Amino acid sequence: MISLSDKMPLKFIRIRNAPSQDASISILYVQETGIMTADHAKATKINHFNSYLFIYVLNGSGTIEFENGDIRKISAGQCTVMDCRYFHSYKCDENEPWELLWVHFNGVSAQYYFSKFEDKKCNVFVPQNPDNIMLILSQIVYCNAHKTEHTELLNSKFLTDLLTTVIANYRIYDEDESDKDLCKIEAIKEYIDNNFTRKLNLDHIADTFHINKFNLIREFKKNYNITIIQYIINKKMEQAKDLLSHTNKSIEEISELCGFNDPSYFSKQFKKIENITCLNYRKNNRQ
Repeated sequence: MISLSDKMPLKFIRIRNAPSQDASISILYVQETGIMTADHAKATKINHFNSYLFIYVLNGSGTIEFENGDIRKISAGQCTVMDCRYFHSYKCDENEPWELLWVHFNGVSAQYYFSKFEDKKCNVFVPQNPDNIMLILSQIVYCNAHKTEHTELLNSKFLTDLLTTVIANYRIYDEDESDKDLCKIEAIKEYIDNNFTRKLNLDHIADTFHINKFNLIREFKKNYNITIIQYIINKKMEQAKDLLSHTNKSIEEISELCGFNDPSYFSKQFKKIENITCLNYRKNNRQ
C-alpha cells in the first residue's frame, strides 16, 4: 500500500505497469517508474507492497525512515533501495525540496539483488558513476512511457544494468565521514579563493579534488549557505569592483582579469548582482 500525504508536488510523472504472466515468472520487471519534484515537505508511506524501490535523488534532500526506526538523510547524488513489503516512509526537506527518479521493480532475481545491499547493511549510498545511473533510470521512464512489444525485455535489461552497475560500484554514505568531508570542502573553498580568476567549472573542481560533483554541490551549500557557483561569481564580482574603483582598466580588460570570456556577459552579470552598471559603479566609487 502506498499513501501520499498533503498536496501533490509540482511535477509528478507516474507510469504503472502490469507485467505479463511470462515476465512475472521469468525476468526482472518494472511495476512503476517516474519522476517527482516536490514543492514542500510531503511524506510518502509504503507498507505491505510486494515490490522493491530504487530511488535516485537528482536535486535537493530529504529523510527516509526505515522499519527499524532508523532515519537517514539522503541528498542529491545519493540513492537508496528499499523492500516495500515492510514499512518505510520518506519526505523532502522543507528548505530544499527534492527531485527524484524512481523505479518499483520485482521479478525472479529481485530478492537476490536486494540481498547484496542488505549484506553491506546499506541504506543510503553514493554511486561512483551517477551520470550512468541517471541515464539508465531515464531510459526506464522513457521506455515505459512509449511501450512497444519489446518493453518488458528492455525493462529487464535496464534493471539488470542498473542494479549490477550500482552494486559493483558504490560507496556507502557514512555520516561519520563528515569531518573528513568538511576538510575537503574547506580545501576547495581555499582553491576557489586562489583561482577564481581562472575559468573554473564544477567538473574541473570535482576531478581535481576527487569528489563526486553532486556531493560537492551539496556539501558546499551545507557548509557555507551559498551555492558553489554563486560563491565563485561573488568572488569575481568583488575583484571587479576593486579594479573598477582603483584602476583605469577598460571593462574588457577587467572582464578578462576576472575570468569572464565575454565582456558583454560580464557587464550583464555585474548589473544583475550589484544593481548598477560597471561605469556607474566606477563613477560612484572612484578612489
